[in-house]
Amino acid sequence: MVDAILAYKISAGSAAQLGQFPWAVSLSLVNQEDFNYCGGSIISKRHILTAAHCLLINQIIQIPCISAINLGAVAQIVVRYGGICIRSYSPACDGQLCMTARIRKIAVHKGFVDTGCFGGYDFAIIELQDDLTFGTATSAICLPNSTFNLNSTENILDYGFGENEHGASMSRLQYVSAKIISEGIIDDVIEAGPIHTPRNRTVHPSTCPGDSGAGLQGSYKQRVFLLGINSFGPKLCYVGSPYKLTDTRRYAQLICHLTGICYHLSSFT
Repeated sequence: MVDAILAYKISAGSAAQLGQFPWAVSLSLVNQEDFNYCGGSIISKRHILTAAHCLLINQIIQIPCISAINLGAVAQIVVRYGGICIRSYSPACDGQLCMTARIRKIAVHKGFVDTGCFGGYDFAIIELQDDLTFGTATSAICLPNSTFNLNSTENILDYGFGENEHGASMSRLQYVSAKIISEGIIDDVIEAGPIHTPRNRTVHPSTCPGDSGAGLQGSYKQRVFLLGINSFGPKLCYVGSPYKLTDTRRYAQLICHLTGICYHLSSFT
């Protein structure tokens, strides 16, 4: 499903605590709920944002894609939420296990396929069958509006479930500190990179294969915003190279139109 584009997970990250990222979700397949293949972020009790390529089948398994279709059988996908562990075994996870939600429908931008799955538009909206119950371990992340200034944010973090830098499937939500390197003037791509630390000279914090769709967040005026959606990254994640994200600001109006989740300039002043 996601072979068409390299998906990314967290390398050399820190283990998240319950309630630290209550909007983080894992996407899994039915009967394979213990293993994450993509990530996502809760934006309302009924909606998840993720990467478009997490919900597509690419007929030729390469990019640029020639033919890609929506994964019509959304019943094959489940959303894991409300915890920091997707399984309690191998390796062991001592945190709260995630619950499971089912998908009602998805929306993928037509421009993603029209540009060969490599020209932007790598975002998708998931609508759930039932509302999530919000609490300490489950809540929505804020969305920036189209005029939001990325440079005004602090404590930028990237989060996700999945493999570590050695290719081992992790059971616990991980995160790394990050920085924004550049943002597109006319396109929808943000380039971000890990903040290197001296604790390990050969393995650096970054995103690794398997966690596309998860998010880059930043804090502003005591609120946390979803700045970008993990899209593309380096083949060797442990070297700490920059990676690409879809800029959520570019789709503020479209998300507002499709979901009713609307943020205006007055919300941030």
